[in-house]
Amino acid sequence: MESGGNEASGRRVSGGDIETGLRRIGVEEGDVLLVHSSLSRFGYVEGGADEVIDALLRAVGPGGTLMMSAITTQTAYVVACIEAAQRGEMASVERFDVLGMPTYAGAIAETFRRRPGVRRSWHPTHSVTAIGRRAEELLADHENASGPCGAGTPYGRLCDCDRGFVLLLGVNHMSNTTLHGIEEMAGVEYVLYPEWVRIPLKTPAGPREARTRVHNAFIGRNLGILETQYIDGMAQRVGQIGGSYVRLIHAAKMRDITLAAMQDDPLRLLNERGMRAWAEMKRSGNFARDPRKPA
Repeated sequence: MESGGNEASGRRVSGGDIETGLRRIGVEEGDVLLVHSSLSRFGYVEGGADEVIDALLRAVGPGGTLMMSAITTQTAYVVACIEAAQRGEMASVERFDVLGMPTYAGAIAETFRRRPGVRRSWHPTHSVTAIGRRAEELLADHENASGPCGAGTPYGRLCDCDRGFVLLLGVNHMSNTTLHGIEEMAGVEYVLYPEWVRIPLKTPAGPREARTRVHNAFIGRNLGILETQYIDGMAQRVGQIGGSYVRLIHAAKMRDITLAAMQDDPLRLLNERGMRAWAEMKRSGNFARDPRKPA
């Protein structure tokens, strides 16, 4: 089995080490985990990405559910979809292949995607993979949701689970896609293009079409700005496994804290560049062009 991680760091991590670390931070059997990860941050993992996945599956047990982002979105792709929608046309883009299209969410996520028994939602930009007791219900009809990450999506449904968690392995909140779903729940104007797009799909059931909305491609975020509030509000625990910092965040509590902050300030999650970009988009009325570039 292929090994992974950074052997030069001097740290060696086993699957047992990972499972022990997950237990220590609060993962229990029966949990629903949505994982974002970086394999290299652990150090040298004996067994590589597969061993990390095995440890995660042991941690949630047969009654739990393991989910990972299988995101494929790219800026040019999103813009092409929006421009087609503005013309009233189906997007002239590569058909999203549910079974075959790789994700760029990292080695662990891509290895998980290819595992037997793992299912993938059909959303063409923000798909999610899952295995376990609640996989089917969490992934269902993702391609027909009103946005990629909010209500009616795996990210939104995670926030409705009593023990639904986001697990960040070696990455920070900038990789926490569920926060984009909370932006959608907050109804902030900047997060979604107003147009409904039509995108061709290649699915296990044959050719299909997604009708959804997509995220604004040019808005910069600081998604970690509320991390202290998550910790203080008992929504987040922080630990370490090998060379990797690990964050376990209760999704419903994170949602509630974030929505309260955004009610006071709808632009709370934007960085300065994002605020400038949004101001320029509103001024120009052009939301499908990078506002940093000349017209």
